[in-house]
This record gives sequence, C-alpha cells and structure tokens, in this order.
Amino acid sequence: MKEDITATIRVSRKTDIQSIAQDLLSEKSESSQQPKALFLFTTIHYKKEFTDILSMIKNEFSDVPLIGGTVSGFMSDEGCFTRGVVLLSLYGEKMEVTPAIGRNTKKNPKKAVEQVTESIGFQPLYDQNVLVEFASTAVIPHIPGIGQQNVILSKTVGNQLLKLVPLMNKMNYGYDRADEILDMLAETYSDRLIIGGCTMDDNKMLENYQFYDDQVNENSVVAFNLSFPNTVCFENILGFKPLQKRFQVTELSKDKHILKKIDGKPARTRLFDELNIELIEPQRTYQLFKKSFYYPLGYKKDDIWHSFVVGIVYGDNLIGGSQIKNDELQLLSLSVGSIFENIKQHLQNIKHKDLSLLFGFACETFLETLGGRIYHIHKEFEKINAPFLIVFLSGESFYHPEIGSHHLYESLNLFTIEKSPKT
Repeated sequence: MKEDITATIRVSRKTDIQSIAQDLLSEKSESSQQPKALFLFTTIHYKKEFTDILSMIKNEFSDVPLIGGTVSGFMSDEGCFTRGVVLLSLYGEKMEVTPAIGRNTKKNPKKAVEQVTESIGFQPLYDQNVLVEFASTAVIPHIPGIGQQNVILSKTVGNQLLKLVPLMNKMNYGYDRADEILDMLAETYSDRLIIGGCTMDDNKMLENYQFYDDQVNENSVVAFNLSFPNTVCFENILGFKPLQKRFQVTELSKDKHILKKIDGKPARTRLFDELNIELIEPQRTYQLFKKSFYYPLGYKKDDIWHSFVVGIVYGDNLIGGSQIKNDELQLLSLSVGSIFENIKQHLQNIKHKDLSLLFGFACETFLETLGGRIYHIHKEFEKINAPFLIVFLSGESFYHPEIGSHHLYESLNLFTIEKSPKT
C-alpha cells in the first residue's frame, strides 16, 4: 500500500454499465493496491443505473467505504461536465476513514446528526481531520391536485399551503435543513474542518440521492471522517457584490425559513417590485430562478455574506433553503467577474504547494453564471500540479475552527491535502 496519500479520479460519460465499469475501474488493472475511501458522484441522468454502478464498484472493492450522491455537474482534469459519473479513490497507509450515515434529515436533523456522530466517534487516529458530508437538498413538495410546483401565485392557495409546511417537513419534503445539520456537527467536532454540501438533480429540485456503500438513499446525510498526518488547507471563495439596497425583515416564520413581510409589506410584493420580477405562466419558475439566484437577499455572519435564495413562492410568502439570521438584509449581486477573479486569486495561494489532492464544492449556479468562462476556470485548476475534483451542488457547507459555521449559496469551498515532507 502506498505510504503517502494519493488520489485517482476516473470519469465516464458512457451509457452502458459495462463501458462505465471499464472507465471507472481502469486503475484496478494497473495496481493491486486497495483504496481507503471512495467518493462517487453522478448526474441525475444515470438514475436507472445507480444500483448497478454501486454494485459494480463494491464488487471490486467490497471492504472499501463509499459515499457520494447526485450532483448537477463536476470538473476534473478531464474537463467540465453536466452529464456523467466520476469516481474519486483515495489511497494511503497513514489514513483512517470512518464512514457514517444519518437518515430522515428533513424530518429530524438532530437525530440524523446523532446517527452520524455515533458512527464517527471522538477518537481519531491522527491530528489532522476533515469531515466531508453530503446532505439531501430541498425538494419541492408534491401537492395533490397541484403537483410539484414551486411557484403558487394565488394568495389564497399560497396561504393555505403555508400551513402545511410543518407537515411537509415530517414527510421529508421542503427545505434541506443543511444549515442546522452543519451547526450541530460543528458543535460536536469543533476541532476540525467540516466541508461538503447538498446533493441535487439538474436544478429542477424534484429529487436527489445520497450514496452509502451499495445503498441509494434519499433524505439522508452521508459522511466520511478522514484522519491523517498530512497538512490540510482550506479556501472559501464568494462571487457576491453587495448592492446599496437594504431591507428590514418585519415578519418571519418561527423556523426562519419563510419570509412573510419586508419593510412592513408582503414579502413577494416588496422584493419583486424592487427586482422588477413579473411571474407569468408558464415560465414562472424560470423567471423566479433567473432573478432570485443572481440577486438574492443576504446578510453578513462572521464577515461572510450569507444569501437567502428564494426557492418557493406561496402567495406573498418567500421560502428559502437557509435560515435568515438577521433582521437587516441587503441585496446582493452575483458577479461573473468577481467569481473568476476570486477563484484565480485563491488558486494563487496554493499553486506552489506539493499536493496529493484538491477537492472542491461549488454552487451549481456557477455553471450557468460563468457560461463559457467555466473553461477558463478549468484551465486555472489545471495549473495545480495535483489531481482535482470540483462537484457542483445546491448549497455548500463548511465549518472551520477559526472562521465558524457557514452554509452558503453561490460559493466555492476547497480543501487540499499536502504530500508528506520528503525525508
């Protein structure tokens, strides 16, 4: 087994299981060494193949733990893709990997976190630890007679549906509660980096899945605690520019996910008038996301901008995946130029390092916002002399002992594992 930590990343965009197996397990024929950990990510297009892909991998590596899930896309040294499958394999004699899964995250996030901590425990082998976690993102509720609709313009119907939100959570629909999961994990594991995000589909918010060994799960959080002696570094990158417009929250739900009134006016009316959003059938969902993703409301926590991205409109009520933790909000703008320059600047901080791996977690809106520039970003990552994998998610989470706990949108969080010093 290799003494230092190394990584291999294999990509497949094939559609038949035999070809996928050949692409993902090509290193099996090159080496008899067993990996210590496996990360598998796929786009939703492979839903019918999930079980076969997992079985195929576990047949080859029956004793190696695996986690992952569905993503909107990914970037590696092979390119940037919005359709495909990618397998990250970690090797290293001096590495301890502890897997965990917590279930029913939307219904009972506290219990889910307890299930994770029971598996991971509190006595890691080495001083350097990274807890990597993936939770289920928000799912638009399925309502009889309406279906999975995230924009209900009728105030009467919207207000009635609002009363059903607590029931929806108990049925594992609704917002992801990923910020609550992160905060509870951070309370327990305050000594280490926690990083990850939310699994998703192709931005329809209709379904998403988490992988744990050979299982396909929903409404779960899957995690690895990676423990090793190697140095770990972390970078947080945002692309927001704060605008001058400020708002006062005057009515908020108890759970802080539902914005009811802003500046004393109905929330939808006040914000949409400001953004000049007019939702008209049948393009109402597209019209909402086109503006709300790129001009979200936000507030600062520990000098980091947190955005409240509107995912559901019920009448005059705006529902978001993350909690609003400040009564004063500011309008933010997602800037293509800022994203590009900030990524370049942060990569400069790590280009000189001798790395075993760069692993990143980015917002799926980067794929849409950057457009063709995503390939310029890819070229910047190629300058890093190490294997790299960036997965595009719906909400990005991190906790750092010196920075605090932050569940974000429109961000890119990276961690790197440095090679052991040569002796």
